Amino acid sequence: MPLHSPEAVINDLANIKKDVRTIGKGNNCLPDDFAKIHYKGYIATTGRIIADTYTRNDGKPAPKVFTIGHFDEIKCFDLILPQMKQGEAATIRCPSKLVYGSHEKYGQFGSEVIPAYSDIVFTMKVLACKPSAKQGRELTVAPPSVPISEKKQMLQDSKDLAETLKAKILKMTKSLSNSEVMASTETEKDAAEDAQASN
Repeated sequence: MPLHSPEAVINDLANIKKDVRTIGKGNNCLPDDFAKIHYKGYIATTGRIIADTYTRNDGKPAPKVFTIGHFDEIKCFDLILPQMKQGEAATIRCPSKLVYGSHEKYGQFGSEVIPAYSDIVFTMKVLACKPSAKQGRELTVAPPSVPISEKKQMLQDSKDLAETLKAKILKMTKSLSNSEVMASTETEKDAAEDAQASN
């Protein structure tokens, strides 16, 4: 699944608020990395807890593991994790459109529905960010794909430009050759006139 365009990333990140509580000292998290995180989630308006990885497994810790940028988790995580480092802990406020949007959803504890259009606050700690086997650590945001029709047009434009340059070079070469011939003819004419004058 394609990653977000640079424009979309900038616009969405502007709506996410992050307050760093512990500075990370490990690797930067990147798209396509395997991320391992702990978090607690709260409804922003009421403070009601809706998720807790520290107690998710029958009261035992169960960190969330997923691939960044592949929508395995909520969109807010995909966007904010590339702005974090391994070991970092932060409080993150995610707007509703980057969490559950217009959908009502039962939280981890199941007693009450999470209302639609709810902003969610997460206290998150990044336990690990590791590159997958298929990619290095250079990837940031994937460039937008170019339609095949546009690629063909770009190729044709390149060929046309090459032909135009070739024609101009040939014309300049012929012009220079003609100038040299004319100069040589003038030189020979002057020499002949000088010879006649001396006789």
